[in-house]
Amino acid sequence: MTKASPETIFTLSAGRTGTAWLSDFLAVNFKCDALHEPLGIEDFGNRMPDIKIMRSFNETGNNAIVKNFWKRKLSMLTSNMHIETNHTLGKCGLIENISHTQLAEKSKIIILKRDIVRQCASYVMRHDFVHITTAWQWYLHPSYQKKSSIRNYFHDLRGLGSPFGIVTKWRHAKLIISFISVQKLSLLTRN
Repeated sequence: MTKASPETIFTLSAGRTGTAWLSDFLAVNFKCDALHEPLGIEDFGNRMPDIKIMRSFNETGNNAIVKNFWKRKLSMLTSNMHIETNHTLGKCGLIENISHTQLAEKSKIIILKRDIVRQCASYVMRHDFVHITTAWQWYLHPSYQKKSSIRNYFHDLRGLGSPFGIVTKWRHAKLIISFISVQKLSLLTRN
């Protein structure tokens, strides 16, 4: 007998868009646990992508390292409902890896937006782009080599500068993908 797949809710976001608040909000309203970002030592590489997984996906695509992460992560979903508002998942193969599983039909994707000025101010106040490893780990850095269909759409926005360029890319991407199902979105991001 195969294990039934849970209903899942994930987010696509540039980060600094209210994912922690959304996790609390969904937990109260669905009366279940909602995970924001698992940050325990053992979580990295298993439930939370580490820098190797993030960079692998964004440099070379949905390779064995990334696929193995998703296999581990998805095998850990044990409840009937899984809610996770972790913005890093969309930056390391969320759509590409759930679209080919039983989760695809039961998954909902919430796309978060925030006022661009406030979002960039939040990045600046937190010093998010002072050191390259922070940008590699948490954001879609313009130096990444991966060329997906969505990324190609924004190729001419590369020179906008770190926080503004990254936020602008996500704001435009969200306009495109807000109306696309998980299955159709996976077609845009295939290698």
